[in-house]
Amino acid sequence: MARRDLCPVWVGRDRVATAHAALQAHPECDIILSDDGLQHYRLRRDVEIAVIDGARGFGNGRLLPAGPLREPLERLESVDAIVINGGKTEPGIFAMSLAGEVFYNLADPARTARADHFKATRNHAVAGIGNPQRYFQHLEQLGISFTAHDFPDHHPYCAADLAFADCDAVLMTEKDAVKCAPFADGRFSNTQFWVLRVDAQIDTALLDQILRKIEPHGRQTA
Repeated sequence: MARRDLCPVWVGRDRVATAHAALQAHPECDIILSDDGLQHYRLRRDVEIAVIDGARGFGNGRLLPAGPLREPLERLESVDAIVINGGKTEPGIFAMSLAGEVFYNLADPARTARADHFKATRNHAVAGIGNPQRYFQHLEQLGISFTAHDFPDHHPYCAADLAFADCDAVLMTEKDAVKCAPFADGRFSNTQFWVLRVDAQIDTALLDQILRKIEPHGRQTA
């Protein structure tokens, strides 16, 4: 979001302190979006949105560390909206999907390419996100052949991680690209790094619901 200049982005372990710092720097701001913010109860919220991976669901339904959940499933009863990313929805639940067909070159973002560009190249795909298979399936839907390499979520990449033999192009997510940019300077003589740009396609009814919810509150601070 910061690289696309969509809005000011602030990062901090203490969400309340970070929110106050952001508001001081941007007094015109009247909406704060907190990623993974449901468990940060000190940060007052007007709207709570729970996003669920449609492919993986709730796993074994247990809390960390026995399962993938941060809170019991009953917590969903108190949120304002539930969004399913890439799966079937039910009445009252909103749909979301990721769409994208254009890649940009990590070393030279002005250079772009579509799937046809990679039909004649030897491709390796990397993903260090929550569900790497979602990214790999996206590439397959674009008709691209590749060797897949999944890494742990938030993996701190180094150049050696991407030094693949018989490789012309490494295809990665935007999340991974931020960490790989420091060594995307051509040190791999025969390899170029390409990033798939995606955008969230969200049910417009969700946006309408959020706006109705926050409109009566007016300008507020954290």
